[in-house]
Amino acid sequence: MKKITTPKSNENPNIANNTEDQTIVVTIAERPYKLNVKQGEEVHYRKAANIINERFENYATKFATNFALKTKEDILALITLKHSVLALQNGCDLTFDNKKQLKK
Repeated sequence: MKKITTPKSNENPNIANNTEDQTIVVTIAERPYKLNVKQGEEVHYRKAANIINERFENYATKFATNFALKTKEDILALITLKHSVLALQNGCDLTFDNKKQLKK
C-alpha cells in the first residue's frame, strides 16, 4: 500500500525550495479555516477544499430529503468516508501514526 506523504521540495519539481510557511484561509461547508501551509502546498489545500465543497453541495442536494442527514457534520462524515474508500481502493495507506506526525 502507498503511504500518503507530503513530497519534499527536492522530490517534486513543482515545489522549488518553498519551505516557508504561509497562512491561508480555506472555506469548507461555509466555514473558514485558517491554516499554516508550505507555499508549495497551498495549491493542493485549495484544490482539496474545492473538491470537498463540490461534493458537499452534491450530497446536500442528493440527500436533502433523507432525515438521517440533518447536519453539515453528517454530510462531511460521508464525504470523509467516500474519500477514504477511494484512497484505499487506490492503494493508499491511511494509517495515522500520531507520534510521527507530532515530530514533524
